[in-house]
Amino acid sequence: MRLSHNNNNNYLIGEVIFAILSRLPVNIWHVSVKDNRIEKICSILKKNPGKHWSTSELADKVYFSDNAFIRRFKEVMGEPPQVYLQKLRIERIAELLMESELSIEDIASECGFCDRHYLSRTFKKHYKQSPGQFRTTFHIP
Repeated sequence: MRLSHNNNNNYLIGEVIFAILSRLPVNIWHVSVKDNRIEKICSILKKNPGKHWSTSELADKVYFSDNAFIRRFKEVMGEPPQVYLQKLRIERIAELLMESELSIEDIASECGFCDRHYLSRTFKKHYKQSPGQFRTTFHIP
């Protein structure tokens, strides 16, 4: 009987540990792998997120084939290059909404979006509010 009680306690402790660990963000488990080529691409994208970058163009800059570039970028950054670029664009949009008086149309153009409607849909998925609502809440005159 005592043995069974210990097994139940061990099981419960294991379940509690698993429940806690499973709620932690996935990125804390990702071991960062340094790759100067990928860092170079990230720097290029950060400097000009509004440009229409193709995967081939980025891969060529660091002498990768397209598939090898995508695979390596995902290993290092945890996401494909186009997803990373989209996040950079959304962050830039938020900055411009807070710090500038640019229209949504101008921001869309500067950040690589074809129009304000696509920008609005994409922005709302990320921030759970429209660009106009975001600007009203966070704008710094």
